[in-house]
Amino acid sequence: MFTYVPALDSGFAGEEIKISVNRNPPQGVGYPMIKLNKDCITIMTNDNEQDHQYPIDGTLDLHHFAPKDTKEVLLEYIRICLEKEIYTLRIVHGKGIWVKRDIVQAILKEHNAVKEFHQEGGSGGSWGATIVTLHRE
Repeated sequence: MFTYVPALDSGFAGEEIKISVNRNPPQGVGYPMIKLNKDCITIMTNDNEQDHQYPIDGTLDLHHFAPKDTKEVLLEYIRICLEKEIYTLRIVHGKGIWVKRDIVQAILKEHNAVKEFHQEGGSGGSWGATIVTLHRE
C-alpha cells in the first residue's frame, strides 16, 4: 500500500511516495521501503547497507515491486515522466507467468497519456519488457 509522506526538498508537489517492495528482507524485519520522487527511485534497506538510487530516466523495473503495487507505481511513474518530458518508457515486468505484464498492459490500454505500446523484441528483453510512447501534451 502507498503511504504519502512530506518530502524534504524534493521540489515535487510537496510529497514523495513510500511503498513496500517485493524483496527478501533481513530475518525478522519488515520489507524495505521505496521512495519515489521526481528525481529517482530510492530503495531503502532495513539493515546497514547503503540505500540504492535509480534515476527516473524512462526505464521502470517492476521486479522490485509486489504485483499488488504495480498499478500505483506505474501510474505515478507515468505522471512523473510526463512532468519531466520523458515520452518513451521501457517498463520491465519480467517474463514469469505474465501477472505483472497483464497488469501493465491493462493500465496502458486505458491510460489517456499513452499513445502506443508494444512488447520489446529481440535481445532487449523479448516479452519481459513493454515499450511505451506517451503523447506529448
